[in-house]
Amino acid sequence: MKSLVIATCAGVLVRVAAPALADASLFVLRRDDAGFKLTKVVIAEGQQVVWTLGQDGFVDVILPPGPGGSAGITQAAGKPTTTASCKGGQLSVITTAMGKKFERPAPTAQELAALDVHVSARGADGKTFAGFIRGYSTFEEDKVGVVEDPFGNAIPLQKGDCVIYTSTFAKRDASASTTTGKCPVQFTGGHHLASAQIGSGSKGAMVIDLAAGTTVVAKSALPPGTVIRPSEMVEHSPEGIKRLASEVGGATGAAMPLGVATLDTLTFGDVRFENVDVLVMEELPPVANGIIGIVGLDLLGRGKVISIPYPAPGTTGELRLSASASEKPVATLPLAILDSRAYCRGKVNAADVCFIVDSGSPITIVEDRVTRLAGLQPVAEDKDVRGIGTARSKLAKAGGATISLGESTLKDQTVMVGSLPLFARFKGATPVGILGNETLAGFGRVEMDFERGELRLYRD
Repeated sequence: MKSLVIATCAGVLVRVAAPALADASLFVLRRDDAGFKLTKVVIAEGQQVVWTLGQDGFVDVILPPGPGGSAGITQAAGKPTTTASCKGGQLSVITTAMGKKFERPAPTAQELAALDVHVSARGADGKTFAGFIRGYSTFEEDKVGVVEDPFGNAIPLQKGDCVIYTSTFAKRDASASTTTGKCPVQFTGGHHLASAQIGSGSKGAMVIDLAAGTTVVAKSALPPGTVIRPSEMVEHSPEGIKRLASEVGGATGAAMPLGVATLDTLTFGDVRFENVDVLVMEELPPVANGIIGIVGLDLLGRGKVISIPYPAPGTTGELRLSASASEKPVATLPLAILDSRAYCRGKVNAADVCFIVDSGSPITIVEDRVTRLAGLQPVAEDKDVRGIGTARSKLAKAGGATISLGESTLKDQTVMVGSLPLFARFKGATPVGILGNETLAGFGRVEMDFERGELRLYRD
């Protein structure tokens, strides 16, 4: 489950509880001729600091309201000012623009320490910035770069304007104990299937899907007497808080789960997860006969490194969760993990593409504008795809493409082209795509290193 957070452009009023009489910290985004920079600023007890957009390169304070996404534009025409103060152990941040103030809920200091924040920014001059604030304590560069830009070119930016997008999710503690183990998987029909045991309930095949943020289980597979609780997401806006029924997002659209359930155990091979929250669906997509669930990044990401095999279709390979990386990859790419998805950069012919790494998709799909940029020649629409919901999307096939991933190149590749609903949220300069198993199967094995932020490709 995740929250959707909608911010405003004009300003915000945020109050964050802090330990009594303690200093407070803020992350401040600035820019100069060289580009953007994120710095940590300490506000001492009794101190008040005032910033003005453009003064000393100030852009904005990065203080997200909670888990989810938040987008806005700082506009020079509004002459916004931001005041931060710490009094009586409480941090107050007030941003005013054109005489208006907006309030929105924010995490406490303790809650911020449990969150990671991905920040991306784009200025009117075309310069961009992307990075992670870990536990609202340290900053880490995102080598993949700007992934989400919800405005694109829909709103013209004037000199001094800046688009800022934050994605906030639970902090990943690299030092915490990690899950290790291995499991036989079959690669069939473009999917990895692992035999799983759901507590004292059903035993059956589950799809390994690194693009699924949350593990999903069929209602019929739950142990008898399992309680299904309502699931919801929280929408924050200047109008207040709204609690909405949660959705399971997919490339072709969203589906409504029945709710959330807690499993005592979920086991496949010698990989064992305990006290697991899963979303419950009445019906799963028909990707394979008799599947009982989809294993997502929420569980697979508990290992420092996951190794996914690509054996010959219909044969068995070994899925591994481990604490260390393998040696001698044929290619290594930066990998950005933003909550429920992992992203890398690649090329289709000569066109740059930001790929969602998706072991749950049998095919590689790119958005329509890649056709022009990469010189693809799609044939007539010939494939009707369905994701986790009931919605379907039509795709056209384009063959003879060259896909480059880091130092490795795959020639004569087939890609599908279309306007998936998922693609609508990505409006930045770089088109997006889904890097599916049809392409990844060009390698014998693929590793995702969550600790180092790397995608490694092997020929074994």
